[in-house]
Amino acid sequence: MKALYNSFANLFFLLGGCFLISPLLLYRFIHSDYDRYIWVINGPYPFSHLGSGPFQILAGVLFLSIAVLFLVTGLLFRISAKNVELD
Repeated sequence: MKALYNSFANLFFLLGGCFLISPLLLYRFIHSDYDRYIWVINGPYPFSHLGSGPFQILAGVLFLSIAVLFLVTGLLFRISAKNVELD
């Protein structure tokens, strides 16, 4: 049981780390090339708003909140694994 909890904790820590760096990767993807930026903002609805600052901030906050949720869940699994060891 301890190994299963540790596996879930590692999975959630990995997902949390991915979501933690995703706002930077999204910003880099959009703004690294002018032609790509124009291509993105000329796309359909969700992509057409990615050029605006408020929408990027909203997307970044959403990604960071998901990252915090995954990291806290991983921490709870890690604590549960230690409690299973004590029982």
